[in-house]
Amino acid sequence: MIERFFGTTILLISSFITLTTVHYKYSVILLCWAIVFIYISYCLGHKAKHFSELSAEIQTKLTGLFTDLLVNISNVKLFANELFEMNKISKEVDFSLLHDRKRDLYFIKTHIYKGITFLALYALCIILLLIDYRNLRITAGDFSLVITVNLLLADFFWNLSKNFRQFMEISSNITKGLATFYSKIDVTNNPNAS
Repeated sequence: MIERFFGTTILLISSFITLTTVHYKYSVILLCWAIVFIYISYCLGHKAKHFSELSAEIQTKLTGLFTDLLVNISNVKLFANELFEMNKISKEVDFSLLHDRKRDLYFIKTHIYKGITFLALYALCIILLLIDYRNLRITAGDFSLVITVNLLLADFFWNLSKNFRQFMEISSNITKGLATFYSKIDVTNNPNAS
């Protein structure tokens, strides 16, 4: 993850310098787009982290229910109502699926917002490139250079964003697993239990 971040940073700097050779306005557009994209990613990342942590908590609870059921399967068959156990697990699975759908919908919305920034970057660059090409301020090579650099950089940022999302999900799972592992076991002996 960190090597991709540094690689993208170096790519952004070299792209900025390369686009300055064509015209400074393309560098400014790229820099503004990068700032907006990073700001949007940062703002949306907080809520994405919350969704990932909640998802990890729900998955841990669901795994605990399945483990408990499997460990105590003979007791469930002898003493408990199988329908009760199936309904309990079914409710938890439904809740987990509902939360996963909300999380996935949020991630789709974040991809849409980021996609809109990509489209705005491309549209603005193409409009300015066509105007500059028509006025003979740039060559066809400059035109293709700006488009290629923008496409390459947008692809790198998109992949970095995707990797950041995966990193948040994995780190949330690890954090929740460690919190569960180190939590106090709260077992009380109930004298009225039969």
